[in-house]
Amino acid sequence: MIRCKKAKKKDKPMLINAKLLTLIPYIKDNKEQLKVIAYVNDLVLKHVDEFMIVYSFVKPIGVYRIKDGELDTLYLEEKYQNKGYGSKIITKEKDRIQKIKVRKENKRAILFYKKNGYSKESLKSDYIILRREDLNDNEWIFKTNS
Repeated sequence: MIRCKKAKKKDKPMLINAKLLTLIPYIKDNKEQLKVIAYVNDLVLKHVDEFMIVYSFVKPIGVYRIKDGELDTLYLEEKYQNKGYGSKIITKEKDRIQKIKVRKENKRAILFYKKNGYSKESLKSDYIILRREDLNDNEWIFKTNS
């Protein structure tokens, strides 16, 4: 059984750790590592209320974040991966997730999202944007930088 709860300020250390674990494989050097740590700290401090904590019974096992229809973080502890938890989250949040931002090198995640009904939409520098296959163009939500 899994359940999800909105993150609170007391959850910041866990959120920072989880977000960093999703980015560590892609950090190239110490200079970039410092930038990523600063970015993650700032992100979590300013947006802690946008994160959800995933629990297996009473134990926190992961986090996710959906902002403006985009899933930009989904992390589950390794021993909880490949057990259906991620698919349950995607299914539960289907109406809120129109697109997913994933590192282009993260083949495992791309395959997972494709199995859950998302397909490649576009390539943006280091990221691939995936979109739900069942949305038509009139339902697609575009994110602007204005």
